[in-house]
Parts: sequence; structure tokens; C-alpha cells
Amino acid sequence: MLTDAKPAQGSDAFGLAREKLKVGPVPGWVVASRPDLSFVPKESKSPSPTTLLLWSVQANIESNETCVHLAIRLETMQAVQHESQWRLEFEPKSQTVLIHWIKIHRLNTEIDHTNLDKIHFLQREAGLEGCVIDGCFTALLLLEDVRPGDVLEWCYTMKTRPTLLPENRHAMYHLPAANFGKLLCIVRFDEDRSLKWKSFSEDFKPEEIRENGQTQWRWSRENFCSPEPEVNVPAWHLASPWIQVSDCPDWGTVARSVTSIWESVSSGESHTIVGLIEDICSQEQDRLARVERVLRLIQDEFRYLSVNLDHGGQIPSPPDTVARRRFGDCKDLCVLLVKMLQQLGVSAKPVLVNTSRRRAVATLLPSPGMFDHVVVEYEVEGQVRWVDATIKGQGGGPLKRVLPNFGYGLVLDISTTTLTAPPPASIAPGKYRVRESILLDTTGANSSVAIVATAEGSEAEMMRHYFSASPLANIARERLQHCADRYRNGKRVGELKFRDDRDANEFHIAEVFEVNGFLNASEQYGFCDMFLPVNLINGSLGLPEGRTRRDPLMLPPPCELVHVFEVQSGGVQNAYSPRSRVESALLRFNQQVHSMPGSWSVKMNLTILDEVVLPNQFDEHSRRVQDIWRETSWKLTVPVGYSGAGRNRAFGVLPTPPRPAIPTTRKVTTAPPPTQSESSSDNRDTRLVANATEDPAKKNNLPPRAQSVATPSPLETNRRHERRSRQRNGKQSWSSRKEQWVIVIGFFILVIVGIALMALIISGDPK
Repeated sequence: MLTDAKPAQGSDAFGLAREKLKVGPVPGWVVASRPDLSFVPKESKSPSPTTLLLWSVQANIESNETCVHLAIRLETMQAVQHESQWRLEFEPKSQTVLIHWIKIHRLNTEIDHTNLDKIHFLQREAGLEGCVIDGCFTALLLLEDVRPGDVLEWCYTMKTRPTLLPENRHAMYHLPAANFGKLLCIVRFDEDRSLKWKSFSEDFKPEEIRENGQTQWRWSRENFCSPEPEVNVPAWHLASPWIQVSDCPDWGTVARSVTSIWESVSSGESHTIVGLIEDICSQEQDRLARVERVLRLIQDEFRYLSVNLDHGGQIPSPPDTVARRRFGDCKDLCVLLVKMLQQLGVSAKPVLVNTSRRRAVATLLPSPGMFDHVVVEYEVEGQVRWVDATIKGQGGGPLKRVLPNFGYGLVLDISTTTLTAPPPASIAPGKYRVRESILLDTTGANSSVAIVATAEGSEAEMMRHYFSASPLANIARERLQHCADRYRNGKRVGELKFRDDRDANEFHIAEVFEVNGFLNASEQYGFCDMFLPVNLINGSLGLPEGRTRRDPLMLPPPCELVHVFEVQSGGVQNAYSPRSRVESALLRFNQQVHSMPGSWSVKMNLTILDEVVLPNQFDEHSRRVQDIWRETSWKLTVPVGYSGAGRNRAFGVLPTPPRPAIPTTRKVTTAPPPTQSESSSDNRDTRLVANATEDPAKKNNLPPRAQSVATPSPLETNRRHERRSRQRNGKQSWSSRKEQWVIVIGFFILVIVGIALMALIISGDPK
């Protein structure tokens, strides 16, 4: 629904937005540029419904003004459908917009649509679903009588009032990833300003013009060809062309400026925080336990909601206000966490990071605009850790919490001089292990499959999130379907079981299926072939799609993956048990096969060491991945007519939980014992159960949900059962050996008696 934001409607916010949007002439410092209406781009593999004729961005650094001039030709009706609603988003409290013209070129005619009265204002809050309220408005103009072949051209100047480092200047311009007619980028500034520039390529240099005490950097190109983006490129890699300018001398300048502003916000009274800390200290005596309580309080009991209506999303709310209202965005929650940790006597500081550019931040010029997220650095027990206050359901305690590898961060402290890499313990690779036991039946009846999975670290957190976000019934249904896809059909036996050991940051699942239809006729008479279904290794490590690349190739996050297949069948014979190993700078792979009469198993272990393959590493990586795929593709040929073995007590059972800590004389608060419940797998297990006939690289990760029931058997009971079993087996073995000796002795006696009778008959009296 459209809302016309005229002052008569009585909204102050809409009235402010209308006041900040005007129509006027182009500023005198802007260099005029015209689009080439006859431009035809080079042929492309995927023709675009629109053609960009002109991309012009000119910036006056001293006045914080930027003039944008664009022209596009609408080639198809699809383009008309999507581009005939001209729109511009701006933030009225910090930005002013001056529209110069909005017009349409058709053949030799020009139609002017620059009419402020026809512009509608929408406060759509596009990020509301992600709990982000930024106060931005969208100016919308519905263009009439638009046709295919028309050229839509518009030009405006936007002036921005910076909040952080108001005396410094910095900007980054992203060029369109397309072939277009004309490119013009001009940056104008005073000669005495120490401005620097950087671009996506060393060859993409500007022309420098000096006049009247000012300097111009001018990037100008005709028929500019931007390379088409490649697939599976890491999000942090800047694949499209870009230009950056900044006069910030170093990262320390940025850190000191932001630190001074943020500290002034958090220096007020904190009655609510003091009450929270007193409550925690009254319940916990141990320092680590207190830190854990604070971390869980902020992460699990405060909701994420970003309300950036006053300072453009750059300055946090007072910590006591956040503690009282129990919501905030990343900077609000992190500043509150820092304040509470400091109340406990723990050294803590906010850290600025970038969730998309990550490690690429270190290659760019210093600027406060390089960050979009905040985490916290703290030191406890002499060890430094980073934590993200917005992540829910984390485990591992204060020293084993993990967070995504943001590459580099800027610690907000007056002594900071450069970017800092996160502590290795905070980005430790996760582990995921799967044991898949198959009781193979070759008579045509069902075979039994037990899948037991254990996730640790970041892998456990993904699974925990999956279980908390999806209904258990949906998880079970999806899991069953994936098993049927892998084995052609499947039926669940019993219930899905899981246990979340949050203190250790581990997550376990176990399940049993009956499957059939996955055996194929063999070329050998009386035998059948079993192809092992897709495994965790090749399901996570897709085959590269080519031999050469221009951009880095994305890998799964660094982790350790282990998949064990165990096949039990009376027809399996003893065979050669090979080992194989594949190594590179990016991964390590080991495989061990064990074979004996009635049993065959293979253990595959893959350790991913980095999250990206650089272009100069691509050829070697491709060869290594192909080697791993060959090593992990197995076909077993077994004789028909053997029934599946019976299930023992350990078949499809969750691993034994850790033994509770022994109480000491010091007061220790222990967590309640872990429990079990129904469930499924996480993202990694989703790859495990993917259809073996499909490309594993295309598998979608499943989401995660969890509750708990059913306590496991006590450890002492298990030991008692094992002891009695050994005693019974020993008695049965001795009884069996006695029976065998009696039979042997009796046989020898019969033989001796027979020989004696024959001798008497032969030597008898002839009379």
C-alpha cells in the first residue's frame, strides 16, 4: 500500500523526509556527462533485460556531497515491469537529497517526469523481518507510459552528515558487474587533504587534475567490460570492481575515535546492571561460573532488535537502558556485555568486525565504514577469547565458545594501532563424526542401518540451532526421506534419539532404519553388488567445476569430518585392508579399511584447513579432490543367500554420557545430567543423507530444534552386564570344551575295539 507523505497527513517523520527531498539544478562542481543512447554491449552468455548506458558517480569530499547520474535502456517487457517504479532510499536525519531530473528517452523525444508532487514516501523498513529498524525512507515515483526500448535516465545529489570521524573523509564505490557504455568516477578534494585511493586492480588508475587549490581523481572509461562473477566465490572476496578513498592515516585513528564516543555513552549510571551482577554473584562463587552466567544471560535471554533511528546505527544505546528493556542490536548487546564483565573484574572490550568482507578488510584503506558487526574480547584465567553476544544457545563455557572466523577485527581501545586476528581458540575448527552400521541381508529381506553422529564445537552449535528452529516431527520426516533417497527406500525402527551436552558443546544423535532395494545384480553368478551411499566426505567436498579460475573458490569452514561404514554379513570374507592418504596445503585425508570374515569397515577422515582455494591453488586442489572421490567410492561384492545378523544392545545407541564431576570441598555448581529425545541431524548430517545419485555440492543445508527426555542407563549397570556376560561366556566355553574331549576319547576307544575284533577274526582257528 502506498502512503503519500504530505505534511497534511500529520506525521513528523514523513514531514521530515519530504523536507529533505527537493528538486534543483546540478551543483557547479559536477562535470557534465551524457549517455550514448546507441550503445550496444558485447555479446554475453546470459543477455540482460536491461543495458546500462551510463554510470557516473562524482564526489565532493569537502562538502560530503555525491552526485549520481545513471541511464539504462529497458530491452524487454520484463525490464519495463521491474524498472518502471523509480525509487531512492535515504535516511532523513543524516541525509539530504536534491533531484535534478528523472526522464525517459524514446527515439528522438525526451519525456520529463521530474515532479515532486508525484513522489510517494514509504517507510518500508526492509530489514524488519531481520529485526532491524533503520528509519530509512523510500522515495517512489510511478512512471507512466513506459515501453520496451525506452531509456530511463535520472540524476540526483545526496549530502550526508557523518557521525563518526566527522573531520575525516572516506567512501567506497562498487561498480556494476556488467558491460556498460560509459563509466565516470570523479573524487574532488582540497590539495592539503591527505587522501588516498585504492581500486580492485593496479591497472585501474585515475587521471589526476590539479586546479584552483583542489585535486581531482578521475576514472573514465568507454565501453567498460566488467568480468562476470564466477560461482562458489567466498562472500568476503570483492569480485566486482570497486574504488575506495580515505584520509584516515591508520586503524589506530579509527579505534581511538570510536572508543571515545562509545565510552561516553556507557559511562552513565547502571543500577539495573548492578542488580543483575549482585544476583549472579549470590548464586555462583566460582569466577568462570559467573562469567558463564553473564554470557548466557546476554546471549539467550536478550532478544536481538536493531533500532537505528537517532545515530545512523553507529552509536550504541546506554548499557543500563539495554539491560532494562532486554533487547538491542550487536553493538548494544556487546557494550552491555563489556560493562557486566568489567563489573566482575574481567577485562573486556568491544571489537569491530565485518561479517561479509572478513579477511579482505586487511587489504583495504583504514575507515570506520569497513565494519558492520561487533563482538567482545575478554580475558579470563589469563586467556583471551572473543564472543558474539547475538548468537543463541552457545556451549563450551567461557573458554571453549566459538564464533565465525571474521578474519580481522578492530579492538576498541585507545592503545590499538592495527587490526587484530581472533584468538585461535575462539575459531577452533568443529568436529563431526558419523558411524553408519549396516547389518546386510542378501536374501531379499530388509537390512538394518544404524546411524550415530557426534558433533563438537561449531558443528554442535549448528545442530543445536537446527533442533531449536525446526519441529521435531519435521526433522524426523525429512531424515527418513533422506535415508530412503540414499538406500532407495527406508523405514524407521524405534525413535530418533539425541542428547545435547551443552557444557561440553557436544551434540549426539542416534537412529535405526530398515532398508531394501539398494543391492544390484553382480557379474559374478551367485553374488550381488552393494555401492556405499554418499558419505560425509564427498558430500561436503564437491568436485571443482573447471580447471582455471579468476576468483577464489569457497570451501566449507575449517573442520574435521569422520565417517565410518561398518558392514556385517556372513558372506564377507577376509581381504586386503589398504590405507590411503591425500594431503595438500588446504586439506588432509586419511582412509583405513579393515576386513575379516563376516565384517568389513572403512574409516574416512577429512580435515579442512582453510575456507578458500586461491586461484594459484586451484589446479592442485582439483586433482586432490578427484583423488579423494576415487578413494571414497566403494563397491562391495558379496554372495547372496545370507540373512542379516541380529542387532546387539549397542546397535543405534547414543554414546555413553560423560561421568559427572566428583564433588570437592569447594562449592561447585554442576549442570543437570544430559537427556535424550527424538531428533535428526544437522547441516553436516544433511549432506550425509543426500541422494547418492545427485551432486552433493548442490545439497541444501537443513535448518536445527531440540528438547530432551529419556535418561540413559547408568554406567555401573553397563559394567555389571558386561561382567556377567563374560562369566557366562567363560562357563559356556568350558562346557563346550569338555563335550568335545568326551567325543574324541570315545571315538578313539571305538577305533581300538574295532581293530581288536578284526585281529581276532583274522587269527581265528581254521577248524
